Amino acid sequence: MNAIDLFGSLQWWHVPITLLSLAFSVCVLKLVLTLNINELFRDRDERRDKRLRALCTHTILSPDGGDIRYESLGWSPSGTIQAQCTRCGTVFIGGLQQAAEVSVAWAHSPLAWSKQEQIFQKLLKKSGYR
Repeated sequence: MNAIDLFGSLQWWHVPITLLSLAFSVCVLKLVLTLNINELFRDRDERRDKRLRALCTHTILSPDGGDIRYESLGWSPSGTIQAQCTRCGTVFIGGLQQAAEVSVAWAHSPLAWSKQEQIFQKLLKKSGYR
C-alpha cells in the first residue's frame, strides 16, 4: 500500500477534524507546559489573606451587664510606635490609639460588628484557619 492509496480514501470531513484535533492538542500542550500549580496556590492564598485582613474587625465585643464591653485586638511590640492586630496582622500606623479608635467605632454599631464578624468567621472556616 502506498501513500496515494492511503490519502485517496480520505473524505472531505476528515481534514477539518484533523486540523481541529491538532489545534486542540497544541493548546493543551501549551497549557500544560506553562501552568505552574504552586504559583496558582500562592496567588489564591494571597488573595484570601488580603480579604481576611479587609474583613477583620480588630475588635472583640462582649455584653457586660447592660453595656457593651469592647476590647481592641491591637498590640504594640516594644520599641515601636505602630500597632498590629493579633488576629489578622494588619498594621496600624497610628499605633494603639488608632486601634482603639477602630474598636470604639465598632462599639457604637454592635449589629454591624456582629454581621461583619459572622462573615469573617465564615471565611476563616472556609480558608481552613478554623
